[in-house]
Amino acid sequence: MAERNPRILGLALLATVFATNALADQAGPAIRGRTSNEAGAVFQFDASAAGANGSDITIRCIEKCKKNAPVYREHVDAAPTSVTLPKDGSTRFISVWTTGSAYRVMVHDIAGPKVEKVMEHGSRIPPSAMGIDDKGEEFFILCDEAHGCNEFHWRSWVYEVIPRKDYRWNK
Repeated sequence: MAERNPRILGLALLATVFATNALADQAGPAIRGRTSNEAGAVFQFDASAAGANGSDITIRCIEKCKKNAPVYREHVDAAPTSVTLPKDGSTRFISVWTTGSAYRVMVHDIAGPKVEKVMEHGSRIPPSAMGIDDKGEEFFILCDEAHGCNEFHWRSWVYEVIPRKDYRWNK
């Protein structure tokens, strides 16, 4: 497998953040993403633009849905900046949010018959890289001055957190 350059992936992620911020004032959902579960049902992630009362996340089945398909709703006191699928065929949505002074990264998974949040983590700095690790699963890096940098690697049903030693904030 060809080696992926985290700097290029990080620049692509930042470009997505800037593009979605520019579209945030338009009507409709501020950000939107789609993926399929193992049964072939198509789920859509919508996040409303932030107002004085925050934003709303809705994840729902839109195609090939089973009767009584789950609808996930959550209110967030933050503004959406981007949503992405970590790789083709993934059932997870990775979304980035800004609170004004920090960022939040949330991961929602379509696990069989239900939608659930599997991770939420904050940082003062936006995610610096996203890619595919040597096990073929997604990872991303979050850094801040107080806690250094950590890699988050997906492992079947949870993220493994690996402290990075090569960043200047880590000692």
